[in-house]
Amino acid sequence: IRDRVKTISPNYKYEAMGVNDRKDLAKATSVVFEQVRCALMTNGVTLIDPPSTFIDSTVRVGVDTIIYPNTIIEGFSTIGESCVIGPQSVIRHSEIGDNCNIGGSVIEESKLSIGVEVGPFCHLRTGSELGDNVDLGNFVEFINSCLGFGTGVGHFSYLGDAIVAERVNIGA
Repeated sequence: IRDRVKTISPNYKYEAMGVNDRKDLAKATSVVFEQVRCALMTNGVTLIDPPSTFIDSTVRVGVDTIIYPNTIIEGFSTIGESCVIGPQSVIRHSEIGDNCNIGGSVIEESKLSIGVEVGPFCHLRTGSELGDNVDLGNFVEFINSCLGFGTGVGHFSYLGDAIVAERVNIGA
């Protein structure tokens, strides 16, 4: 029996840490976030201020994407290549296409196609779908709505349970 017992050493100093209270949990969470940030930067993602950026391990981010400070990306979100995200954006369980620009907005359970511009101060709630080259200005809120190719919403608008065709201009 003695021959079957082996000792191992952790590869990283935090790999075998105990979590016995909220302080330990916060430290363990911090370690995981740091590992995710390092992996993203190694794979071609630019984080302007890594310690202020929180990205779940389930998130996928394309190369040449830039993520600004105070941004949170959660759940099974995917961010395409060559995007600019933030600062102060929150993205939950959403799909963001290539070449999108999201400034200071909240996006939840939504899908953005290629070349979409959002914000600042937009809120895309569950079921929002934006076609290619859609442009949302300041203070726009959507829920369960689809916007077609090239549609623009300048500012101060709310749209719910709607389907909008291509190249439509929606005013305040």
